Amino acid sequence: MILKKQRIKTNQTLSIHLHDEKFYFPGETIKGTVHVHPKSPTKTNHILLRFKGQVILSIKDKKSMTLFDIKKILAAGQPGKVHILEPKQYLFPFEFNVPSNLQLPSSMEYRKKAKIRYQLIVVHDRPMMLESLLPRIKYTVPILELIDIKAYHFKYVQERAAEIVLPHARYHEKCHCRISIAQSGFTRG
Repeated sequence: MILKKQRIKTNQTLSIHLHDEKFYFPGETIKGTVHVHPKSPTKTNHILLRFKGQVILSIKDKKSMTLFDIKKILAAGQPGKVHILEPKQYLFPFEFNVPSNLQLPSSMEYRKKAKIRYQLIVVHDRPMMLESLLPRIKYTVPILELIDIKAYHFKYVQERAAEIVLPHARYHEKCHCRISIAQSGFTRG
C-alpha cells in the first residue's frame, strides 16, 4: 500500500488540503478541501477561494503582473446578509482547472528578485472588517509549463563540434570533439 504525502497549509481557523501533492500542468484539475474552524460563533459574509497566477519583480520597486485570477465563493448565506459560523469544523471541497488557454510559464523564484507564483488564497470575509485584517491563508501550487518534447521543432538533431586542448598537452595536440543530440527539448521532473 502506497501512502501519499499530503501537504497542508494551516493557520488558527483556516487550512487548505490538496488531494494530490504534485506539479500541475495546464489543463489539469487541482482538487482539495478548505477547512474552516472558528473558535467562537463568527459573523460571516462568505468564504472566498482564489486561484491566482502572478509574475513579481522586485528590483527597485515591487511590481507584479497578474496572469489570471479565478474566484469562487465557497460558503455564503443569503446574498447581502450576514450569517453566523458556529464553532465547529466546516469542510468545503473545491476544484480548479489550471488554465490551458494561456501560455503559463513554470513556477520559479530567482534570488527573491523575480518570481512566477501560483497560489490558492482563502479569505474569510467578515462584516465590518478592513480587507487587510481579514483572516486569510495562502498555499503555493507548483505549476510547470507544458512542453511537448515530441513536437516538430524539438525533434531536430543538434550537432556541435569543438577543438579542445587536453591538460598537459602541447598546443598542436588538439582533440577534435563532435557531439550529436537527437532531441533538443526536455522537461523537468
